[in-house]
Amino acid sequence: MLKEMKATGLCLIVLTNVLFSIPSLAFAAAAESDAKALNVVKELQSKEPVSVYYESTFSFTPGSENAENLVRFDKVWDDTPNGRFRSESIVNGKKIQLYIGKEGKAVSHDFVTGEVITYAEQNNDMSFVKASQAVLSRFQETDAVFIGEDIVSGRKVYHLAGKGKKESRQYTDKNGKPATINIESADMELWFDKETGLILREIDKFHGDISETMVTKLEVSLNFQNSLFNLDEAKAEDNEIKVIIDGEQQSFEQPPIIMDGSTLVPLRAIFEKFGAIVEWNDKEQSITAKKGGVAIQLKIGSKTATVNGSNKTLESPAQIQNGYTMVPIRFVSEAFGAKVKWEQELNTIVILMTP
Repeated sequence: MLKEMKATGLCLIVLTNVLFSIPSLAFAAAAESDAKALNVVKELQSKEPVSVYYESTFSFTPGSENAENLVRFDKVWDDTPNGRFRSESIVNGKKIQLYIGKEGKAVSHDFVTGEVITYAEQNNDMSFVKASQAVLSRFQETDAVFIGEDIVSGRKVYHLAGKGKKESRQYTDKNGKPATINIESADMELWFDKETGLILREIDKFHGDISETMVTKLEVSLNFQNSLFNLDEAKAEDNEIKVIIDGEQQSFEQPPIIMDGSTLVPLRAIFEKFGAIVEWNDKEQSITAKKGGVAIQLKIGSKTATVNGSNKTLESPAQIQNGYTMVPIRFVSEAFGAKVKWEQELNTIVILMTP
């Protein structure tokens, strides 16, 4: 369902009804399940479209020695009921593309080249919801089989399979001109979410190439803010410093700032996350934080801090920003025994508190 489209020179993430293969033995074993499969398809087709946010991983192993392995991570806001879509893609650890579709138009931003391309979006081509429904429609035209029920990412799913076919499809290119593309689809093996009818897992084996897509997180029936689907605001968000602690992105009332090469974050929010007890001395304009056997003291405007009484030199001192006391996050985290890593490409600080 997720594949690379390079007609425009960008790595655009396009949701399509690519079909997936399973061993022929699976078809033989489930040959008597056709009626069950069609009943499941009808059940899933009856689901009303919902607004969803999901995260997925895609891995590709080529059958040819001339091609390269690919690992992609996608974050998607799919507001099909309101005709809006947004995706962010990271390939091999680097953010490469932002895509926004709304009001019948689409715009993509290439993070590598800075190029922005606007073109017509046909029939919600990018929609996760629409793509899942398209695959379901194709099941009615194939020898669909029902494999069974399963669990994917903690959600109940139907496991279905079917054979693909060759066909020609019409679409509009980036210049608005009609065009035709011939598609040869493989046999398919897909896992559909029982609640929403969305595809949560897919495996593809086609002409020696093997790929797998797994939805690792799914949130349904959401109300998205309009700013999510505004390119300028989305690009501005990308410039913001992000903080991830033990896999969870943090949200601060006062955004992090960079001063003299150090990232500063709101004092109370970060210390509470670490489970530290915080004391503020208004007369001395100093902060003391204690956790277990560790005591940290910082003073507003001073590049000298203490850890259990030993002096430490800071690249940037604690300071007041828009009424918030900001402290250097690397110093605080490492003082409490956490590991800190700066992801330059993602503008993100990753902190691991647990061993």
